[in-house]
Amino acid sequence: MTSGSSAGTSCRPPLKQDSTVTTKTGASHLKNWRSGIGRGGVHTTWSATFDALTPLESSMAPVLHKHNIEVIRHLITLRRIGGRILESIYIARGPNGTAMDTTFQQICATSDQIRRDLELWEQQLEAMGLKPSREYSEMKIEYCLLQLLLHRPSPTFMVPSRQMASYCSKAASTAISHWSKIEGEYGISAICRCFRQLHDIILVGLAALYCDW
Repeated sequence: MTSGSSAGTSCRPPLKQDSTVTTKTGASHLKNWRSGIGRGGVHTTWSATFDALTPLESSMAPVLHKHNIEVIRHLITLRRIGGRILESIYIARGPNGTAMDTTFQQICATSDQIRRDLELWEQQLEAMGLKPSREYSEMKIEYCLLQLLLHRPSPTFMVPSRQMASYCSKAASTAISHWSKIEGEYGISAICRCFRQLHDIILVGLAALYCDW
């Protein structure tokens, strides 16, 4: 009985030792994770340990394999700019058509800043080295849609200036070009699979008709 008990004990280290090893290992992982945060490298640490692509996945998603989550982070920045457009240019108005707490000069200043932010966003997109790829074309289309949202006739700018019409014309032309490229390579379902995309296509078509006819 004693011999069996001793044999069982020798095959398994004491519970206290297991706990100590686990604690040290956990502390080591936590230290590495915090170190990644300090260097601004959370996504790199995460990718290396939890989300590494297999060779097959890498061949199917070359952009993700090369750029990791930088693409989605850049798209999130664009979505935030879109929110600012809606909150400023399309702000709620009173019965007389004026904004409640914002002057027209303030809205114009905000619009100019958003325009500069959009231009900076596009420069950063070009510097990412995504093209030629479907992801690049899709992000370029989203950028063009926000250019239209910013410069088309709106409750604030009911009659767009010649410069605003020029922005709309260029955005519509660029979006149509990228849609045509995606459709030619992936089919119509890649650009018009839901009502939201259909709305975008109609919006761009009307803008092109308005500006260039």
